[in-house]
Amino acid sequence: MDTQNNTLTIREYPLGEWGFGLLMLLVAGFTAVGAGGDWSITLIAGAAGLLFILFGVILVVQADRVGGTLTIRRTALLRKRYVRAIPIDTIAAIQLEATHGASPNYRIVVLTKDNESIPFRLAYSSGTTKKEAKAKQLREFLGVGGEEITSGATRQARQVIQEQREALPGPDALMDHVTEGVHWKTQTRTFGGTAVTRWFSPDRQCPGGFVFVAQKVVGQPTAAGGLLGGINKLLFHETIGIYGFGAEDTPGLDSAMLLAEFDPQLDPHFSVFTSDPHAAQQTLAWPLTVLVDWATRYPLKQMQPTGGLFGQLIVMICPSGTYIASMGKLIPEALQELTDLGVTLVKGK
Repeated sequence: MDTQNNTLTIREYPLGEWGFGLLMLLVAGFTAVGAGGDWSITLIAGAAGLLFILFGVILVVQADRVGGTLTIRRTALLRKRYVRAIPIDTIAAIQLEATHGASPNYRIVVLTKDNESIPFRLAYSSGTTKKEAKAKQLREFLGVGGEEITSGATRQARQVIQEQREALPGPDALMDHVTEGVHWKTQTRTFGGTAVTRWFSPDRQCPGGFVFVAQKVVGQPTAAGGLLGGINKLLFHETIGIYGFGAEDTPGLDSAMLLAEFDPQLDPHFSVFTSDPHAAQQTLAWPLTVLVDWATRYPLKQMQPTGGLFGQLIVMICPSGTYIASMGKLIPEALQELTDLGVTLVKGK
């Protein structure tokens, strides 16, 4: 943490991820020596080590009172660099944001006067002492507000913070439209500094569990077991949060699994992550050709160009209903196509 008269800089390095990555590379090196022709453990450990090192995010937050900005920078070797400059006069508060549950995790967020929640990091993590100390120092340096919370915070205090998160209407919310008997509405919201358009209908639900279907690069293999499987689960946890889903949408998340072989048609284009494989088979009992057709017309590429009609497509079926989402703000024609897909999936025919 660097402090000058009119500038405060906070730096966080992913030492845990880098350390684990180096450990995995050492494991790969040792197993390579005695592999005896079986290179599977060496390859898995080496791949895991590289992933943790290459995807580890360096966070730099700089408050500049002269320039009047708070700048958030996230950098990783294999991730697109994220830079967000927030005018100080638009900041309402800097504080911790909590997940739902008896043992919540936390992250630092900037709350703007326009009710936008901008996180320092996309992922939540345990512990509040260091996070709260940084948030408090920034609040005092910039002269902005924010709720203080400690590791011994009460449920009521956590609820106050959670209510400040952006959320879409639940199953009891009034639907704006009805198409072919399907009730639905759309909203574009900002989750983690990224615009997401979500289509929602309460007419098709997955009681007691969830099924999350995410578009992937064509032909990308799906590793459900071993170290790579564990890494994929962590990535799915992060992706679910990026699209704005919380604990109320993902019951059984801790025990959820990635299905490596769900359907021969769907597998080349989508991954299925669910808390109940049996429920997934029943819930996704609609013609999967509609999703395959979508992925054929709008394939996801390794380096997705900006300005495309759609980004990655995801489908979430959970206790409150069915969500279909894509990154970015969609033009009316794209919204209509998203709605047509949603109505087809909810009706199941």
